Amino acid sequence: MDKKKIMALAAPVLFCLNAYGEIQDTKDVVRAILENNFDLKISKMSTKEKGTSVESARGDYDINLSLSATRDHSDTPSSSSLDSTGAASSVKSKTDTYSTTLSKKFFFGTELSLPYTYNVVDSTSTSRRVRKTHEPSLGLTMSHPILETFFPDYLEKGIKSAELDREIAKHKHGEKLVKEVDKGLKLFLDCLQEHVTLKVRTLAHKNAIENLEMVSAKRRVGKASLIDKLDASSDERKKFNSKVSTQTKYNTKRGEFELHAFGEKDQGEIDYDDLTSVLEDLPDISKKNDEAILVDKSMSRKEESKRIEKSIRKNKTAFKNAKVDRLPDFDFDASLTYKGLNHKQGRAHDQVWAAKYASWSIGTSLEYSIMGYAANSSKKLNAYKTVQENLKKAKLAGQTRADLKKNHNLLISGEKKIEALGVVVDADKEKYKLLFLKYKNGKATLYELKKALQSREESELQLLKSKVSFLKDFYQFKKSSGQLLEVFFTK
Repeated sequence: MDKKKIMALAAPVLFCLNAYGEIQDTKDVVRAILENNFDLKISKMSTKEKGTSVESARGDYDINLSLSATRDHSDTPSSSSLDSTGAASSVKSKTDTYSTTLSKKFFFGTELSLPYTYNVVDSTSTSRRVRKTHEPSLGLTMSHPILETFFPDYLEKGIKSAELDREIAKHKHGEKLVKEVDKGLKLFLDCLQEHVTLKVRTLAHKNAIENLEMVSAKRRVGKASLIDKLDASSDERKKFNSKVSTQTKYNTKRGEFELHAFGEKDQGEIDYDDLTSVLEDLPDISKKNDEAILVDKSMSRKEESKRIEKSIRKNKTAFKNAKVDRLPDFDFDASLTYKGLNHKQGRAHDQVWAAKYASWSIGTSLEYSIMGYAANSSKKLNAYKTVQENLKKAKLAGQTRADLKKNHNLLISGEKKIEALGVVVDADKEKYKLLFLKYKNGKATLYELKKALQSREESELQLLKSKVSFLKDFYQFKKSSGQLLEVFFTK
């Protein structure tokens, strides 16, 4: 799904998340990751950074203004043969030059410049002072590449390349979105698994305490042996250690998940008991589509595939531009200049505006790189890059096909496993209840009771792990088909 559509769909709920700060389901988790994840913020800034390169490339077509002012002063001794040695004064001159130039390069290759120059000359001869003269000039120059005109994309290659880089950066950010959401979902499910495991371990420890109390009571009336009591006490300690170990693991997983999902934001206390409903409301498995159609659709949706396509396009464009580089630089040049010369400034400028004195020139220039090492090297480089990107695309298609098949098979087997384990858990719970009553009445041994409790505990944990694995496989399937975010952001 397009990133803009995703954020548009997510916007209303992101507002609610900001307003109330509550995490009630998996969708809220994903929205929190999109809003707060540090790596996504960094990736977003990187995308914006790439966007500035387009503006920078457009800078080549800005209107440029240049200003300059110079003063030249010379004092030259007289060289006249009629002057006696040391009798004649030197020739002095002072020239002030002011120039302004407006220039612009156009998208179709033409470069225009409008130079204005104003000289003020003040000099003296060996015998008298020459009147100050004003020499303004206004010109128009043009340079146009003749052959490149037939390749408009070549003339804008800087901008085109920058735009493709920006698009590639956007697709990379899209890949990062999917990657971080996928990672966050795994951390979330691991956190939930440890949370539920802790509840199971806590209940198991509670049952172990009850068993120890019951065995101790029976021991006092002579209905249980010392070995039974020691065995029950050892079992209680083992259950306690297991609970503490699970608590530590849960705290670690929870810290990793909350850092990933909320970053520096203080989310407050999260009710993970309510979130365990995620493990009960498992998604339905849709019917398997035709494999070829599914792979094609998946490739068209995946950001990685889109990025590879843009890279191929960039390399092919660069290859074409390298072929144009082998053409000779055949340029047309023209210039037109209006000049003025007078002892009075106003009259000198009137001559310029009246176009009284004009000079012009036209010409062509041809330059050709005989060996063309740079252009040929660029052609080879971009040809190799195109082959590499096509191989990456083929590899991605093969990997997508394999992942879709694998994850679909895992979902089918996972669904069957969950169904079977659900029956086992119900049976183990009922068995433990019956054995507990029998043991109280002295009709079952402590060993049988412990085995029933352990069997119930293990079957519950196996069911929990199967549900978590099923959800992970489901998200992986959606990721492989390029629809991971669509699971949470659909109309």
